[in-house]
Amino acid sequence: MRTITCAGFVSSATASKIGLQRKEDDYGESGYGRLEPYIQFPPQAQTYGLAHARKYVFYSISSSKELIERCQKLLGDLSICMANRKKKFVTSPVELVVRYVEEHYAESITLNMMAEIVYLSPSYLSSLFKSKQGQSFIDFLTEKRIEKAKTMLRYSDEKIQVISDSTGFTNIRHFNRVFKTLTNRTPTEYREGKNIGVN
Repeated sequence: MRTITCAGFVSSATASKIGLQRKEDDYGESGYGRLEPYIQFPPQAQTYGLAHARKYVFYSISSSKELIERCQKLLGDLSICMANRKKKFVTSPVELVVRYVEEHYAESITLNMMAEIVYLSPSYLSSLFKSKQGQSFIDFLTEKRIEKAKTMLRYSDEKIQVISDSTGFTNIRHFNRVFKTLTNRTPTEYREGKNIGVN
């Protein structure tokens, strides 16, 4: 039976040095010698050095079927990795800011803070944000907080003071004023279902 040992770009001397046994196939050719052009060391092996390379690179394949299965698994793992990376990948500073607001709306957030996070000047970020989102950063943040407050008013029995604190407002009077401005209702009226026609 032919045995192929995969070892990346390794010379015979290097393979011997790190303890990789040289195996020959039915034709007397070195397995890792023939596979050299197609298999590379992963970054981990290069980073950790030859002493740890075996952990990441070396495995034996006894048949073409095993080789195909191994390649399929590696391709599958690569596809999953790329898909996960794509989900997390953000292409613009505005997207980063939007994501941050959605996750931290209950905390103290300022334009200057966001500008530091995305490495832009506050004035440029403000202009960029408005051109991409169609509204200013502060309007976006305020609307996001009010939307969260409306959800809590509809589906929880929390006191309005608690809801105000939980959605990032510094005091209840400011919360009531902003809520009324955006919804034409006070938080109490909204909870009680008054003025149904207004969202």
